Amino acid sequence: MPRLIDHQTQFISQLLGGPVRISDETLQHAHARLRITPEEFEEIGRILRNTLEESGLGSEDVAFVMREVRRREPLIVTVRAAA
Repeated sequence: MPRLIDHQTQFISQLLGGPVRISDETLQHAHARLRITPEEFEEIGRILRNTLEESGLGSEDVAFVMREVRRREPLIVTVRAAA
């Protein structure tokens, strides 16, 4: 869990202009073996939004972070429903 928290902190920091840089390729590689489903992605998104709001981050910043997370969904979700 501490490692996950560290990675998420770095990712959010990057989105908000911090010094960390995580490429889309690195993000995709890090999630490739985790078999994340769209439902799991949505649940983590809800938790993240709630956490940001409860932490006092402004609504525009929350919306920005959530857009950026959503933009990266194809890199994170590795299990799709069968057609």
